[in-house]
Amino acid sequence: MLDRVIKLLSGDLEPGGQDYGPFQRRFVAAAVLLVEASQFDSGSKDENRRRIIDFMQSMFHFRQEVAAQVLELAELRFANTLDDWVFAEAVRSGFSAVEREELLAMLWELVYHDGRLLRLEAQLMEKLADELGLLPDAAESARMVALARSSQVRERDAED
Repeated sequence: MLDRVIKLLSGDLEPGGQDYGPFQRRFVAAAVLLVEASQFDSGSKDENRRRIIDFMQSMFHFRQEVAAQVLELAELRFANTLDDWVFAEAVRSGFSAVEREELLAMLWELVYHDGRLLRLEAQLMEKLADELGLLPDAAESARMVALARSSQVRERDAED
């Protein structure tokens, strides 16, 4: 990571000049934001990874193995990036407003998964909604959808 910072500061590396392999930049960017949103969750890393893979399968219609490959790449990108702006910009330019709202709902679901909302999580989500170019009403709608979904999942888990 320090090498990347030095290269960025010296101008030897462009912030957006990343290799996304065979995957479209917008999908990797969306996965990076999902990884970022899961960082504060108290669940296990494996559980968070499964949820992100499920989200990618649902939203992007990826097969499980493709979603897992995109997630691996996203985890590397997240670990080697100083700011999420480049990923939020790729999502904003690569997805429609409806798709961005659905992605924000998924991000909120990751945040709500453990049943608690940290101040840092709320600040991150507010920042991401803005960076994704969503209007306040759309951002609030995404949050409410996620809250309802999260409540349903917790109720189902309690019954099992």
